[in-house]
Amino acid sequence: MRRIALSVALLLAPVAALAGDGVWTSGYGQGITEANVANARGVTLRVACTDAALNRAPSVSIDVPNLQGGDSKTVTAQVTIGGRAAAIDFQRRVRDQNQVVYSWDATGRQRHVFDELLFNMTHGGRTASIVLASERVRETFPLQGARTALQACMPD
Repeated sequence: MRRIALSVALLLAPVAALAGDGVWTSGYGQGITEANVANARGVTLRVACTDAALNRAPSVSIDVPNLQGGDSKTVTAQVTIGGRAAAIDFQRRVRDQNQVVYSWDATGRQRHVFDELLFNMTHGGRTASIVLASERVRETFPLQGARTALQACMPD
């Protein structure tokens, strides 16, 4: 019986590793390159970059499942990557009673902050830590594979 259990565990181990969290994915559609990763708690960090012709700002969002409704408002996030930190104002949006998304569009003068954040995500560390203190949200995201997934977003 022990051998059967061990055999089943060994067979399922590679599948669990492939289906696990922490793997960056990316895709392109309708002029938008989007890269994302979900952490072990199921929270998704997403970076979206548009083609220059669309004249839209790149964005960063955090999708927190099972977070109860509330108000839409501006909240400040402390983003730390590789020892470098930045304070960024995210917009809290309630999509339905059990889904809250925090998003930040890097418009105007904020574009340089986005470019620095992108550089740090692809060169600066192993994890990205995002703290929304007023929301009691503290999440850590792995950065392994981020460089490949975010390649299309990198400035020339």
